[in-house]
Amino acid sequence: SSDLGLTFRIGWNWYQGPSPTTSLLGGLPSMSVSYYEASNAFRFYEIHLRQDFGRDDRWSFEIGQMAADLDFMTSRYAAIFQNGTFGAFSTFGAFRNTTNVFRAPIYPLTAPGALLRMGLFEDFVARVGVYTADAGQDVVSNWGFGWGLGGGKGASIFWELESSFRPAGRPG
Repeated sequence: SSDLGLTFRIGWNWYQGPSPTTSLLGGLPSMSVSYYEASNAFRFYEIHLRQDFGRDDRWSFEIGQMAADLDFMTSRYAAIFQNGTFGAFSTFGAFRNTTNVFRAPIYPLTAPGALLRMGLFEDFVARVGVYTADAGQDVVSNWGFGWGLGGGKGASIFWELESSFRPAGRPG
């Protein structure tokens, strides 16, 4: 991080053991235990640069290897639940290794992308993200770099408008 608003982030994950959803709960992959389902592997997760700018750093631009579900469809209240249906894109993860593939970069995989966050007003934020549409498969051997670019892979585009209000002075 610097006084210029530039931040470099790198993160990795190490998963070990059986799937808690199937071994402990007997659940369906579409209702997985949040952020505990992945192949037994050490892998790089996020590697990206972020530049904040504007008044009070209300605008930012990120580029690098990122996860769309960390940037979109998140709720500060859903994090207290372990069931994946309270997190973002849980249903898409169930189809990752089938022929009907949605391979946007969602947990546990990341891929190249760019994100623009715009703080338009005090309580109104817009986000637009473009990522590769092929984050690869959740396998042990790719070290977090199993994604593909070009060759008709396409792009995953997400956008979101976020608003908050404070009825009677309470957060909402």
